[in-house]
Amino acid sequence: MTIPGDWDLPLLEEFIQTRSDLVIWEKAISAPERNEDHYAGQLLIEQRRGNRPDMDDTHDGGTGWRYRDAQYARGLITAIEGGRNKQLLEMGYAIPGDCVFSPSMELGLIGDFDKITFTVPAVVDDGQVIVRNAANLDTNAGLNHDIETYEDRLWYIPANPIWCEDVYGIVYTYGTDYTFDTRKKRIVWLGAKKPDDGVSYTLKYSAFLEWIAYATPFHRYDQGRSLGQRVLLRKHHVHNVRNFLDTPTKRIEEELAFTSRTKL
Repeated sequence: MTIPGDWDLPLLEEFIQTRSDLVIWEKAISAPERNEDHYAGQLLIEQRRGNRPDMDDTHDGGTGWRYRDAQYARGLITAIEGGRNKQLLEMGYAIPGDCVFSPSMELGLIGDFDKITFTVPAVVDDGQVIVRNAANLDTNAGLNHDIETYEDRLWYIPANPIWCEDVYGIVYTYGTDYTFDTRKKRIVWLGAKKPDDGVSYTLKYSAFLEWIAYATPFHRYDQGRSLGQRVLLRKHHVHNVRNFLDTPTKRIEEELAFTSRTKL
């Protein structure tokens, strides 16, 4: 029986650097409006309970997290499939569409809810359904946001348009009817031809997808030496970023429930 040799850690890091993808890593911090302090619940601050989520916040877009310290990082990206990483599906840690990210061993530790943005655009599933001018309708008009009446918010930084059609089957053309504001993640309507306020439409486009570190990242060790992390990622729009009660404990419960009802 041949005993395999020891890990060549420099060679492992060289493999990651030469075969990996470049991404943008941002650290997640809980936004102050996610305050869960029980004592704060006894206080009234600006006519609301001190631990009540404040959706009128311009720093995080109402997601409940703020992302800081953006930096480039390298790592190996592996899609969750029926063959590779199948055990993650069977255990309930992942769902189809998730992926595994193995970062450089020289990178700092990735934590819960951190954001990874791919630098190569990909198609946003079957498209994003948007309600025209929803940000400025009814009570939303009183929120402190910077979305103009001729704009709608997108999930991701757009790269290329693919198709745009409303609930009535009217098709809209990029460059004539609408364009993109990549800095603000917006679709911008240019002229008179656009869906009426409150009308739903679907925009299919490619974008620079953002992923959230969903399950607590795995730390891989061998004889006390770190072999780097193994991070499970979920698309930002699939991950329930708007749930202000989302915690690692709650996610474990959801993962167990997913396992119990799923047969693969």
